[in-house]
Amino acid sequence: MTNETGQNFDVIIVGGGPAGVSAAMGFLEARLSCLLIDRMPDLGGQLPDIPSPIVNLPATTFKDGAAAAQALRQALESARILARDSEEEKLGSELGLRSNNASLLTVLNQCSVTSIATDHEGVRIGTTDKSGNRMYKARYLLVATGYRVRHLPIPGSSPQNELLERHWHNHTDTLPADLRETNLAVVGGGDSAVLKAVALAARANTVHLICRGRSLRCRPDLLALIEKVGNCRIHTLTQIVGVLGDKALTQVLLQREQGQPFTLDISEVIVKVGYEPNTEILDGIVKLTTTKHVVVADGLVTSEPRIYAAGDITNEAHPRIASAMGQGMLAAGQICEKIFAEMRS
Repeated sequence: MTNETGQNFDVIIVGGGPAGVSAAMGFLEARLSCLLIDRMPDLGGQLPDIPSPIVNLPATTFKDGAAAAQALRQALESARILARDSEEEKLGSELGLRSNNASLLTVLNQCSVTSIATDHEGVRIGTTDKSGNRMYKARYLLVATGYRVRHLPIPGSSPQNELLERHWHNHTDTLPADLRETNLAVVGGGDSAVLKAVALAARANTVHLICRGRSLRCRPDLLALIEKVGNCRIHTLTQIVGVLGDKALTQVLLQREQGQPFTLDISEVIVKVGYEPNTEILDGIVKLTTTKHVVVADGLVTSEPRIYAAGDITNEAHPRIASAMGQGMLAAGQICEKIFAEMRS
């Protein structure tokens, strides 16, 4: 491993999903140098994990999240090319003026942030990737690290748990092809859990929807739908507290809020308990809520004046792709105003 000091930038963005890419396009438009850091091999955030059509974006729809992620990357590359080949760039070249438009945006994929420090002049970001450790500096930092799937561990700690893991599915669809004689449990009470339960009911013998809340949190139309599915059983105020089986899952042990534990014959458990924010890198640096979302003021500035945040990590109430994109551009605009004011002073 090597330890090196990287170059300085006007802005560093951490997170390459819709909010981060939108902000990067804003900085390209403003002709400010930007470093975009993302831990994944390709930009797009959690978009590739969306299997269903995306129909709530203005002007276009996508067959799935992977198509949306590809379009996001293409849009960023087009913005980079337009900045490089702009009319003002051509005019400057004719006048003999040099610019750095060709290198305004630097993207680091498969790179993780290891440290964040701030002072009155800017931020210092420590990173690590396969080539080593580096430190980068910038005037401002924008964090747009998005959500990750919330995992529910198998309850208990028995030696059989490793064998049973193949029957406990955290947001995956690695189920047997033939489910006609299979009893399934879906854990969760939101839209995704209900949609999954309804879809699986068409293939399985019985689907048990396990929800720890007093009622399901899904849309009213989905609630009406699942209540009409004959082989779906809804268990509210209930949690899985144990699993039973030798070399395969055979039963789950459940506990209601009031009452005695009971068992159900279950062969596969599908977990759909939502998402949680990727904000560990900000813990102790900026103010977070009890659910680890970032607290922001007007303009998306955090409790640390040199750090901004955008996207799902700030929007617990209604996280959506469109709002993440809008927040990314809003944060970019606010940061641009700050930088331009500093340049003029």
